[in-house]
Amino acid sequence: MVRFYLFGAWVSIHPSIWAVLALMGYMLTGGEFGWLGVALFVVAGFLSLLAHEMGHAVVGRLFGGGSPAVQLAWLGGICMNKDAKLTRFTRMLMTAAGPVSSLLLALPVFLLLVYTSGSVAGGVDMLGEVLFGKIPSALVDAYPPMLVLFGAFVLQVCVWWSVLSLLPIYPLDGGLIMTCLMHSPRRMHIYSMAVAVLLAALALITGFHIMAILLGLLILVNYNGVRNSPY
Repeated sequence: MVRFYLFGAWVSIHPSIWAVLALMGYMLTGGEFGWLGVALFVVAGFLSLLAHEMGHAVVGRLFGGGSPAVQLAWLGGICMNKDAKLTRFTRMLMTAAGPVSSLLLALPVFLLLVYTSGSVAGGVDMLGEVLFGKIPSALVDAYPPMLVLFGAFVLQVCVWWSVLSLLPIYPLDGGLIMTCLMHSPRRMHIYSMAVAVLLAALALITGFHIMAILLGLLILVNYNGVRNSPY
């Protein structure tokens, strides 16, 4: 395990994160861009995850003190800071800082799209194309192919993973924000489970089987939460 100190937090990186990101990169690209393409996806995914968890760590330490620690392993990361003294509102800020930090990481790439297209509207159009897997010809003509591919991966990972993390399903960030807003843990788990069931059904219908499996795991987590919550 690799450990280093960054912006007031200890960061630990488990080797499993590299294997999972490489597998995801190969599955999403179908090996179309070779191992270099997979490597670029791994770097983009790692930077997005690190930015996400560091957002939690930095904002949590800013408002609550303590000694935050970030760990990246398997399919994502976790930020812990047991010594932080946070109110309900500052805990919500800390939670929201994760996906916001990932989106900020993607901002320079979006600005490059705006510059290349010559207008904000053109940049938004290009963004939509990239997010749904199409590389605009204007980018391919203007920049080196591997740079374009890496920028596309950064946008896709940062935006889609931020959207996923904000779903109102515990223990995703959206679910943790919902926890701060609700007084009943049992009700929070019920709402989380209902959203996860609806999205899992949609994922199955549309053929996103991996997403359906992940949502199925979240359904189990919240089912156990319902059973174990006293109120």
